[in-house]
Amino acid sequence: GMVPEKGGKKGTRLVKFTIVNGRNLPAMDTFGRCDGFVELVYEGELYKTSVVKNNFDPDWGDVLEVRVDDSSRECGSDVLIKLFDWNKVGSPDLVGEAVIPKARMSEIVRCRAGAE
Repeated sequence: GMVPEKGGKKGTRLVKFTIVNGRNLPAMDTFGRCDGFVELVYEGELYKTSVVKNNFDPDWGDVLEVRVDDSSRECGSDVLIKLFDWNKVGSPDLVGEAVIPKARMSEIVRCRAGAE
């Protein structure tokens, strides 16, 4: 969804990404579990969901609010969405990823193309 930000300069928008769920995630660690979380990166800013532990079908329902300063210009980067398996020790393991191309993100920011 799209919400104009109050008090912001003309064209400032908040784009809300709802990370709903994941299904049939693979066993990622030696204990045969998956502790999933999602990272979203846009124009160098990092946004994260909570970690859902020991679940191959996690339900997050987390809303990540991304601020876009100037909706009149083309978006400067793709939106990178990555699903990770959280690890207590060491770096998280990448499970999968998706990209929203910057041209599509520009349409979303401008409330075009049926974006919800």
